[in-house]
Amino acid sequence: MDRGATHPTAHLRTLDIASAAHQLGSFLSRFRVKVLGISQKNMAERLSQRLKAAGRKRGVSETTYRKLESGDLTVNFTYWLVVFQEFGTLEEVIKAVEPGAEAFHAMVTAIPGYEEVT
Repeated sequence: MDRGATHPTAHLRTLDIASAAHQLGSFLSRFRVKVLGISQKNMAERLSQRLKAAGRKRGVSETTYRKLESGDLTVNFTYWLVVFQEFGTLEEVIKAVEPGAEAFHAMVTAIPGYEEVT
């Protein structure tokens, strides 16, 4: 693509990554408090148990879990995945980004020259 050309998805709304992380962190906090009714320390322990059961050597510290809830972008992606798994939402997160998901499909088909292969 020509460097001076407009990116084919430029017309789509740009997502502010920091805002998205903050929103996800707020969701984690609300879910932990309102649904699970547990402390951040207990949540970190639950996540650590899940990680260790999966063969990971390191768990999640309370400090790291606090960072997740604050939307800290430096937290390892593995921890986000284990949180979604613990909350029972990992499958939905994966489905949301699967090729073929409606939003993804709409974005791809908007690319000039795109042809769907059957």
